[in-house]
Amino acid sequence: MVHVCNYIKENYYTKIRLETLCDITGLSRNYIIRQFRLCYGKTPLDFLTEIRFDKAKQLAMMTNMSISEIANEVGYEDVHSFSRMFKKRLGVSLSQFIGTMNSSLDMASPYKKE
Repeated sequence: MVHVCNYIKENYYTKIRLETLCDITGLSRNYIIRQFRLCYGKTPLDFLTEIRFDKAKQLAMMTNMSISEIANEVGYEDVHSFSRMFKKRLGVSLSQFIGTMNSSLDMASPYKKE
């Protein structure tokens, strides 16, 4: 399962299907899902989504990329699908997340003008 985990981490921005994981491991679909869940507490798809959203948050905080650019960078072809899933998983949209981070940084800045 370490091989599957590493493959997902290294290729998160590409289209990863369970069939691909079966091909690279020689294991069955159900076996991969079951063993991955035992090892990591989540399915390979949930793990992939988590990695993509972590990277999206990182890009949102550290770059001036648009939401569409971020979605493409982390492996989503459809920005609307990415936005819906992001909000469903994290409870806020990516733009709300960015706004929250920016306001947190403003409050924490020692250079804030009063």
